[in-house]
Amino acid sequence: MINFDSETAKRALVSLAIETALLEIGNAMVEEVGNRLYAKHKCYFMDCLEHPEYLKDVLNQVFGRSHDSIIKSIEKNLAEFANQRPIAEFLAAMSE
Repeated sequence: MINFDSETAKRALVSLAIETALLEIGNAMVEEVGNRLYAKHKCYFMDCLEHPEYLKDVLNQVFGRSHDSIIKSIEKNLAEFANQRPIAEFLAAMSE
């Protein structure tokens, strides 16, 4: 079983939650957001746990005001782990 206390596991969990939320829109959105995230901030989905502001910035660029629905989907995907400090901080930063 995966130890969700480890930082790597939490980073992977956040990455999976982001990718799953974007996949609901389509495969192209995962690629588009991932490419923009790297082009602008030199980071990947896994890095968003430490830098949620990067993800929020790119989601706003790609989706405009509709980025709130993507954030809600990410929150839903992470709800089970929202009591863990780094994930709670990530979610709080995303909803600001």
